[in-house]
Amino acid sequence: MTDTMNADAGTALAALAPDEHLTDSARRMRDEVLDFVPEMQKLGLEAEQRRALTDTVSVRLKEIGVWDLGAPLEYGGSASGARDLAAILEAVSRGDGSAGWLAQAGATNGTLVLAYPKSAVDEVYADAAAVNGPLLTGASVFARQVGAATKVDGGWKVSGKWGFGTGCRTATWNMVGVDYH
Repeated sequence: MTDTMNADAGTALAALAPDEHLTDSARRMRDEVLDFVPEMQKLGLEAEQRRALTDTVSVRLKEIGVWDLGAPLEYGGSASGARDLAAILEAVSRGDGSAGWLAQAGATNGTLVLAYPKSAVDEVYADAAAVNGPLLTGASVFARQVGAATKVDGGWKVSGKWGFGTGCRTATWNMVGVDYH
């Protein structure tokens, strides 16, 4: 994984989306990620052995803004559009394919959570700044076998068993699929 993509940042930059199609913030983020690619590649084997990104990679991607790509502006995110998102995710993936997968899942889940009531979204994003990785994950949201939810006083009682959810090692929130009664 780490030795397969040792392109220098200048070569990588030339292969990505033309600058005129990106916002200034996306261009900055993409370029910062590309500068970080060699370090990500060096840490790739350790990440693979841990089955999670290293703290160095997670923290640096947080500092760059990668974990907040799908979050709305009012919650501190960048609400990235498709071109910006694709360019940044491609740059992350040059450093570590797993990090690219994790970043796209985080961006997608950051958008999916907006389907919930505003009070729930406010609660999810309340501590977002403290999370060095995806804030929320989705486990089995679209799976055929899901857990169960039963309406109770004050909310829902949820039970079940869900498979691994991308980002679960850092996420403080998890969206899960349930059948409800």
